[in-house]
Amino acid sequence: ATAISLDDFTDDDDDGLFFRSVATDSLQATAIATEAERDGAGSVIIVHVDDAYGEPYAAAVDDELADSPSIQVATVAVPFGDDDLEDDLSEIAAIGADTGIVLGNGPDIARLLEAISMRDDIEFDQIIVNDAARAASSRPVIAALDPDFRSRITGLSPQIVLPDSANVDGDMPFASQVEDCVNLIALAAAQGRSDAPETIASQMASVSSGGDPCRTFQECVTLLAEEDNQINYDGPNRITELARDGDPLRAFFDRFEFRTDGSSD
Repeated sequence: ATAISLDDFTDDDDDGLFFRSVATDSLQATAIATEAERDGAGSVIIVHVDDAYGEPYAAAVDDELADSPSIQVATVAVPFGDDDLEDDLSEIAAIGADTGIVLGNGPDIARLLEAISMRDDIEFDQIIVNDAARAASSRPVIAALDPDFRSRITGLSPQIVLPDSANVDGDMPFASQVEDCVNLIALAAAQGRSDAPETIASQMASVSSGGDPCRTFQECVTLLAEEDNQINYDGPNRITELARDGDPLRAFFDRFEFRTDGSSD
């Protein structure tokens, strides 16, 4: 549900009934670009597998970095299923950059990181990866990387565990996104006074912005019961807001690094 390919899922495709409460890869692309800028990148090479996942992801990060005129950006697309990466690595080395951004699914990221680490002529000061790099299948490869090289890798991942400020006992992955999903649907039905899908869809963005803030269903539905009251459901993370196209406008992201065993924190 996070895929960039779904950003263009139009009303013609779904009759306006498609919504997402989880952080999209487009928002993650913005977070990755912000991380590069914050860490003082002067030149960036975006390395990605040339497939339906990697190509639009790389384009989204490139677009975000285009707003930073002080950063030079190049993109290297690695053919899908290509076991011989020497030409691609030579291209990366020839371009030269202080920052590498490696995008893809877990196995692809691990394979690219391993190949880059073995080249003496590629000297990234920092490497930024997307959340898929944390896949359990990638851990043996990450663990085997040179410690100095591994220490230069930083990842960005959507926050899926409620922060301590939520006062919830124990880790419940995606609890915030699930709660937002259920409450937005229920509140849209309450505001529209109907459980018809089209009516709910017409109210989804409305109940998440522009009115009196509330964080729970009970609190929000109580406000709705008051005449002419507009609500702004903020959810447990206090930032919930849907755009008119049904995608979240904001999200929190965790910054992670890798331990010696290939796991991350």
